[in-house]
Amino acid sequence: MATDLEKFVSGVLPHVPGCPESLAINMIRRAVIRLCEDSTIWRDDIPAGDIDIDVADYTITPPADTRIIALMSLMYDGVEMTKRTEEWLDVNDSSWRNSNPGSPTSIVNYAPDRFILNRVPTKTIVGGMVSRVILKPTNDALVCGDLIYNDWSEAVEHGAISLLMEIPEKKWSDMNLSMYHGRQFNFQIQRARARATMGFAKKSTTAQMQSW
Repeated sequence: MATDLEKFVSGVLPHVPGCPESLAINMIRRAVIRLCEDSTIWRDDIPAGDIDIDVADYTITPPADTRIIALMSLMYDGVEMTKRTEEWLDVNDSSWRNSNPGSPTSIVNYAPDRFILNRVPTKTIVGGMVSRVILKPTNDALVCGDLIYNDWSEAVEHGAISLLMEIPEKKWSDMNLSMYHGRQFNFQIQRARARATMGFAKKSTTAQMQSW
């Protein structure tokens, strides 16, 4: 599910009187993108895709209005593939470049949304490929994941306010407050990163807030 970026506006505009809503939404989007990139908090499973016979090179299609930051894991017919580098496979699996048929055990991640199997599938398996990825909004998105709004709206608001206040020669410009909100944003990113790393275990996560 997705949440409109407009829902963050009420937490941002009171701090920057006179700021156009469209500009605020642009900065909200930038804050969400940075939160996602630096914390990797927005993670999701891509709906199962088909394994095609004689095809080893695949591109993952992300949800609408999102881009893939990284591929976390890939399940091939119920078996998790090991992520390898080209160099590792050249040394340890030298035939992988020859398009040999067989059961894959590894992938090379050529791009965040593209990978190649170390063996060419010998049969088609409908819904046989499931990937888990880290996401961020596209540069023109008007929505973000519900998780970002429900759990990290304070972080996004601090980030957007900081970006807006650092714009020079505006009625709401204030470098000192921009730096304050920027520090708060960075602190929230640390918290989100800890949450993403540990998952939702009961053990508490802490981040050290720096003085200002």
